[in-house]
Amino acid sequence: MALPETRSDAFKASMEAGDVVIEFGRISGPAAEPGSTAVAVSDRIVLPLETARRLHLSLGEALKPHDAALRAAEAQTLAPEDAAEAMRCSSCGSSPSWACRSSTSAPSGWWTRRSSPTASC
Repeated sequence: MALPETRSDAFKASMEAGDVVIEFGRISGPAAEPGSTAVAVSDRIVLPLETARRLHLSLGEALKPHDAALRAAEAQTLAPEDAAEAMRCSSCGSSPSWACRSSTSAPSGWWTRRSSPTASC
């Protein structure tokens, strides 16, 4: 039996009690706080840290064939002089910068198609 599909255009990841929590949702408009986006959460997934690590590696592998297109899309949102530098991680040289696998910091906030996650090594 096929599972119903839920479309999401935003997500947020956090740590709770040693587990990785990923919430998915749809942008519902501007939030009360300037610069924020309101998101209607549709799904909340709790993963043990080791499972989240494997998911992270699997997503990286799945996105490798699309790396050039992802870098180009990210660069289009930047000024020309900033685009080349933003294409790689300043510490390890991975491209795009948010694909850096040596980052150990947990991201916070909602990531939408309008905002790319960025990480530093």
